[in-house]
Amino acid sequence: MLDLSLTKINVGCGYDKRLGHLNVDMDPACDPDFLVVDNGFSGLPRKHFDTLVSYDVLEHIQRAETTNALLEWADLLSAGGVLDLETSNVVAIAEMIKSVRVYERHSTYTTFMYGNQAHPGDFHHTGFTDITLRVHVTAAGFEIEEFSQRDTWLYCLKARKVLDWTALLDQADLSNEEFVFRAYADALDRTPEEPFLSANIAMLDHTADRRGFLKMLWGSEERRLRIAQRLGF
Repeated sequence: MLDLSLTKINVGCGYDKRLGHLNVDMDPACDPDFLVVDNGFSGLPRKHFDTLVSYDVLEHIQRAETTNALLEWADLLSAGGVLDLETSNVVAIAEMIKSVRVYERHSTYTTFMYGNQAHPGDFHHTGFTDITLRVHVTAAGFEIEEFSQRDTWLYCLKARKVLDWTALLDQADLSNEEFVFRAYADALDRTPEEPFLSANIAMLDHTADRRGFLKMLWGSEERRLRIAQRLGF
């Protein structure tokens, strides 16, 4: 039974379980408060938490799913909620490797890059530069308030939720065509073009999965490219 009095959530807690947090993980061995199955967060309350902590997790998620993961985390946060994130800095790791010619150091530094690989899930699918991390986090609807480094090779970031990518779901009276136009405007700042407009409407007529459609647009490479341009990258 979830303790809904808790307003802080620790996603991908592993054995770093925190008092006063709902500790969430997909590994049953660490005995989390909530076990994530098949990367599904549907059993957690949406827009409930004021703080989401995720340390050394994002690099374990497949690269193509980075923004999608951040979107799911954002949907757990209430308006103005804070994301407290730590993840790997691949530029710093590469510089550490380049700075010394000692096998033992190189062996250690490559585990920073690729994970220990000591058990299932203990490997890295991706890593970040300051630009890629800023773009992914901003694309998910956050405004970055603090950005720093720890232990040379880790990025530490705090960001506040300023956009709600699921807000359009509250307007149930919109037709599918109206919904598609509004979704494109919110996520991509443009109107949909044919043949995508007809295909998108047909998809919604068939599946009625408006949340999935929004996630597709907000998690798209086009949105990230637009965000990067806006940020000067």
